[in-house]
Amino acid sequence: MEVKEHCLGMEGAMREAITLFHEARHTKVPAQQAMAEQTLEKILDQCDAGLSFSYADGLCGIGVGIEYLLQEGYVDGDANEVLSHFDALLFRIITARPAIDTSIAHGMLGIAYYLYYRLKAQSTSDAPQVLHLKEHLIYLIDWMGDALQDPAKDKNLYEFWFILVLLLQLDVFNAKILNLLNYCGKEIALWKK
Repeated sequence: MEVKEHCLGMEGAMREAITLFHEARHTKVPAQQAMAEQTLEKILDQCDAGLSFSYADGLCGIGVGIEYLLQEGYVDGDANEVLSHFDALLFRIITARPAIDTSIAHGMLGIAYYLYYRLKAQSTSDAPQVLHLKEHLIYLIDWMGDALQDPAKDKNLYEFWFILVLLLQLDVFNAKILNLLNYCGKEIALWKK
């Protein structure tokens, strides 16, 4: 498996760690489990404030990977505790609304995927951290709506569609999500003409 050098997200080390955890569970070889755990520790040791937020090579990809490993029982821990620092950094980005890419790999849709993954297993909870995640998801959905309707913004409508369908499952701000899906559908139909 080719891993991009210095890439910690889903296009790099986190993808490698997940693969190692899968192999270790399948083969039941202790050395593979140890290698998977070491890879995850190395990733966590390299997480700092200067790391990219992106899904491909930064915090969103690492966070989704950690959430996946926790949800699937590969590692133990409380996701809300383990990922609280990631949440805080991403909340700042959502609040600031910087001029960033819209893609899943490197932009705002990667943040949306992170929030989806964080909420999918606990969407009915009313724990303070979950309510904070939902609050910022609403802000992000508004930001996505503005980006969708900005003619100057380069965007992949299929990626927006994919993320919006996922977010719809969380039952948070569904009226707005349905409006955005309708908008995407109309725009995609125009492209096909």
